[in-house]
Amino acid sequence: IVTPPGDGTCLWRCSWFKNHEQRQRQVPSPGGVTMAAMARSVDLQNRIKAGAKVKATVDLPGVPMGTKGKVALSNGVTWKRYWVRFENGELLSHINHEDIVIARGWDQYFVEKARAEEAAAAAAAGEVAESSGGGGGAAGGDNAFGVPQFLLDRTKAALEKAGVTR
Repeated sequence: IVTPPGDGTCLWRCSWFKNHEQRQRQVPSPGGVTMAAMARSVDLQNRIKAGAKVKATVDLPGVPMGTKGKVALSNGVTWKRYWVRFENGELLSHINHEDIVIARGWDQYFVEKARAEEAAAAAAAGEVAESSGGGGGAAGGDNAFGVPQFLLDRTKAALEKAGVTR
C-alpha cells in the first residue's frame, strides 16, 4: 500500500472518498424541491437478459398476447431467442425476439411499431411514385427488369457471334 506523505491513507481510498464526498455534497435545486429522475427509455433492440419480466406481443401457442412472463434463458448469436415462463403456467422455448418485449417497454413498443408502419407506408408510396413517374420501368434500367439496354445489346451481339439462336 502506498501512502502519500502526511495523509496516512492510501491513494485509491483518497480518490474513492473524494468522489463519494462530491456525490454527498450535491446542492439541492432552487426552492428546495428535489427533481425527479427522468424516465429512461427502453431499448427494444437489445438482448433481453434472463430473469427479465416480459410480455408477449403476439399470440403464442397457449399464451395470448399481453400475457406477462419471465425470461428463463436467453440464447442465440444471430437469432435472439428465449425460453419464457408465462404467468398462465406455460413454458415456451425458441421464442423470437420480436415476439416478446420487456414489460416496462410495453407502451413504447406500440409507439415504435406504429412509427415503423408509417415509415414503411411512406417508403412504399415513394417507390410507387418513383416507378410510375420514371417512365422506364425499374430503377436504373431501361426495361421492366431494370437491366440497362447496353447490356442487353451486348449480350445479343455475343449470342449472335456464337451462333446461338433463341
